[in-house]
Amino acid sequence: MEKNLRFWLPMLLTMQIIQAIFMTYLLSPTPTLAQLNHAHAVIFNQERGK
Repeated sequence: MEKNLRFWLPMLLTMQIIQAIFMTYLLSPTPTLAQLNHAHAVIFNQERGK
């Protein structure tokens, strides 16, 4: 039982996070989405540039 719990708790958390991100993605208007993507690209480029 404890092994199952150790497996399922992270699983459920991950699912909740994915669902939250998905809902935010669906509900957010396109301009903010584009801004988010741009910010992510900038951060990603900075990380890669180090």
